[in-house]
Amino acid sequence: MEWSDTSDVSQNEMIDYEVLKELRPHPNLKNLKIVVYKGTRFPSWVGDPLFDRTELTLCGCKSTHLPTLGILRSHKKLVVKRMNEVKTVGFEYLHLQIQILALHFHHLKF
Repeated sequence: MEWSDTSDVSQNEMIDYEVLKELRPHPNLKNLKIVVYKGTRFPSWVGDPLFDRTELTLCGCKSTHLPTLGILRSHKKLVVKRMNEVKTVGFEYLHLQIQILALHFHHLKF
């Protein structure tokens, strides 16, 4: 599934947030791409450990933080690019968790 908002129609970050929040995908979805999302935060379902997704792409999003992703055990590939507004990364990415992340995100590069 891919969310992409390349139009200039929605300039309101709350509208984008509410729309994406309601588009909660099926828990067995394997590949999710969120492209040009204008919200400053992601809905909680993006980092929900109940999802069995193996691949997540976040590209050109305006969010100021990355969703909590370190507890998603089935992830194999994480792509984060052109996210210039990111100010914080969840604590799960720090210190000892990096070794655990490397085991789960086979394509993750530091």
